[in-house]
Amino acid sequence: MWDIRNRMVLDQECHEKHHNRSRVIPLATLPDSAYEYAADLLGPEKAFEYLRRRYAGDDPKLDPLLTTEIAPFPRIESSFDSLGSKTAW
Repeated sequence: MWDIRNRMVLDQECHEKHHNRSRVIPLATLPDSAYEYAADLLGPEKAFEYLRRRYAGDDPKLDPLLTTEIAPFPRIESSFDSLGSKTAW
């Protein structure tokens, strides 16, 4: 599923090295919105495990996924989606 919250600008070489695990993207470089997206898609506990395993290093934004103190991320309101209807991201 494609979602604007989960995007990150990478060149092709960095993308390939991340996927073949020869140079894994550091967790701390993910945008805050990627944490929100992962929690929405997988649920907080599975998002924690996925992000911890898939990315390198630590990030203090990861631990709150396992607590009940998760503050909701602000939603970005979009004027129109590709079909012309109003949507919130």
